[in-house]
Amino acid sequence: MTLNPCISVQRYSIPRIEELFSKLAGRKRFSVIDLALAYLQVEVREEDRPLLTINTRRGLYRYTRLQFGLSSAPAIWQRTIDYILQGIPMTAVYLEDIIISMCTDQEHIRTFEKVFERLREFWINVKEKKMYIFAT
Repeated sequence: MTLNPCISVQRYSIPRIEELFSKLAGRKRFSVIDLALAYLQVEVREEDRPLLTINTRRGLYRYTRLQFGLSSAPAIWQRTIDYILQGIPMTAVYLEDIIISMCTDQEHIRTFEKVFERLREFWINVKEKKMYIFAT
């Protein structure tokens, strides 16, 4: 039995790429932070874990982290990362990427530091090799 037809999909809007371009328009420098396996960084509530049990040839496996393929995963992830970054100006999130764009280099550095403080606070990991800092 597959779970997706049995659940009500959470509604939370994922920004359209056009909205992000509009929000970041007029900026000259950008930093992009790629988050490592974003969904897997979201812990599933204890009471929901039995729903995510799968049967394999090696026995039952119960997921404790949000899984790719779950119809609610994009909305759950977007809500989670929006909550984590709330109040930090000129940041935008598109799927697994955080985009930072400020007018001055000093503002950019301060915002970059704030984003990383929040990511550390919530134990969110990044892919360092896929980061772009002060790109033009």
